[in-house]
Amino acid sequence: MTAGLPQASFIERARFALTYALPSLFRGALIPQAFWTELATRLNTGQWAVATVERLSERHGGRSLLLRGVLGKTLLILTTEDVRRVLDSPVEVFALDAGEK
Repeated sequence: MTAGLPQASFIERARFALTYALPSLFRGALIPQAFWTELATRLNTGQWAVATVERLSERHGGRSLLLRGVLGKTLLILTTEDVRRVLDSPVEVFALDAGEK
């Protein structure tokens, strides 16, 4: 599924990391951290994250795209068709613990 998908530029990846990924990590991926959750709420980081994803969608024609990061590639799914394709695919295609990783 990832073949032929657009790839985010370095600037787009950095913006995504700063506005979406980092605030999510600080708030607590599994266990919410009160201080960081309060700070994220005060800074309205959710609005920044939505604006970033909307901008990526507009810039790439609404197509899902690949984001390369320190830990590997991330597929940012932006269409309902792609969501269905991922959910209908065998687990091995999109598994985090795939053999190549």
